[in-house]
Amino acid sequence: MPPQAQAQASAPAPQMPNFEAMRQLAMQQAIEQITSQRSAAPQPIAPPEPQYIPQPPPPVPTETREQVRVVRRNLTRPELLAVFIVACIAVTGVQVVWNFTTNILPRIEIRAN
Repeated sequence: MPPQAQAQASAPAPQMPNFEAMRQLAMQQAIEQITSQRSAAPQPIAPPEPQYIPQPPPPVPTETREQVRVVRRNLTRPELLAVFIVACIAVTGVQVVWNFTTNILPRIEIRAN
């Protein structure tokens, strides 16, 4: 065997720390820290500062104010058809623009005489 291998083989194995003792010590220190914090004179808690709460504007008489009513309803068939047609035109337009920029535009040559 080489001398380094013999030195490593004859060296004692490193001792593992005693985790249980370390755990007990940490627990004891934590308990002492908590009890010392509790035994210290408690600080008086100051009342919170009052926050600014904006007041709502005074109510406007109903005679001068317009009545707005919001009514929710389903779309009618013509409205649905119009939305469908607009969506189809938008998709087709995007496809045409994409085709033009990727296929046709690179083929265009500018010749100077």
